[in-house]
Amino acid sequence: MGGQYGPEYAADKELMGLYLKYIRRLNPLMKRRDRRKQAMAEVKTGRVRDKDFLKMKAKEDLDMMDNLLGVLSLTIEPSESRLWDEYGKNHTGFCVEFDPRLLLKETGSGNGMVSYNEELPEIHPTKYDAGMQSMLQWQFKLNKWSHESEYRSTIFKGYPLTEKERQYIAPANSIKRIILGALMPTAKEDELKLSLPTALKSVPIVRAKLISNKVIF
Repeated sequence: MGGQYGPEYAADKELMGLYLKYIRRLNPLMKRRDRRKQAMAEVKTGRVRDKDFLKMKAKEDLDMMDNLLGVLSLTIEPSESRLWDEYGKNHTGFCVEFDPRLLLKETGSGNGMVSYNEELPEIHPTKYDAGMQSMLQWQFKLNKWSHESEYRSTIFKGYPLTEKERQYIAPANSIKRIILGALMPTAKEDELKLSLPTALKSVPIVRAKLISNKVIF
């Protein structure tokens, strides 16, 4: 995920809001008056400016956002050799080519290309609502990953997603072809073909070629 958590909250009002959320999460039955009293005391003593506390709060918030967000990661550059190195088991795996119009028709509400930058945007928990924080997480990555040319489809809910809600079964007619890695062993190719369900038996299967570190198919 992209985005970096902004730990500098200069205004006491922002610090109050940050710590009130933290207290409410720890003590949901505590009265509002008591929560405010405790938060004010913490702001005055400076604990909410403590780096260890902010680091803990950052991890807590980002973990919570991960539970609310589901991401489908794709690429528009299947011939990028580094992708086959990283995700295609060093050219011994396979890649599935989809028709984006059919694949993305039933996916999440957030779709778009990832933006690559020298620095990740700051995720500020008191300035942005959950939806904006989610967008800042999934839409940005560092320049070192730009070779991935990644396209993401996301689903975001106001509650933790179940495993089933995170799963997406692509329509059979959205699969255009299956591309085998240039170094996939013949035995693995045969195993893959035998494992295909009936609905995918007619999908074209091609083998990529690796020539001078370039993937061609």
